[in-house]
Amino acid sequence: MKGVRFYRDALGNAIDLGFHRKTAREWQGLALFPANRCPDGSMEALGSVTSDPGDGPYCGTSVSYEYLTKQCIRISEQEARAIFPNLVATLED
Repeated sequence: MKGVRFYRDALGNAIDLGFHRKTAREWQGLALFPANRCPDGSMEALGSVTSDPGDGPYCGTSVSYEYLTKQCIRISEQEARAIFPNLVATLED
């Protein structure tokens, strides 16, 4: 997807299901739109509605650069599709 970067939080632990398959049960996903900056310097994103780990539900939010660099790990679109299918489906709708 053009113009979207995917992240997961860095604090959770993946549950390995074998052959590089992981589940989102202990992570939260985040889709970032770096071209869209807020007046305070944060970036627009699509993030989890609750603080619980898992794959959604999602809503619009903003993310500070500090949070992104200290609490998140960038993942590929392919990884996002495997770990957070609802996040990607929300973007495609």
